[in-house]
Amino acid sequence: MRHLTRPTRWPMLLAVTIIAIVAAPAAAFANACTKLDKAACDRQATCTWVAAYKRMDGVKVSGFCHPRDRRDKPQQ
Repeated sequence: MRHLTRPTRWPMLLAVTIIAIVAAPAAAFANACTKLDKAACDRQATCTWVAAYKRMDGVKVSGFCHPRDRRDKPQQ
């Protein structure tokens, strides 16, 4: 395996750092809705409640709070 030379290492490190900084707010947005109950989820404009359902393989999935798509407008 070829080692990266010093001139190519720094731009790659910079690119990875920039990607990490840009991705961090998206992760924070996604985590804002986790573990909220239905009432708390309904109060958050950035979250939406997914009702309980049964999958095709028969497994029951409990209702949960999920981040609303940023493109969606909050329901009034």
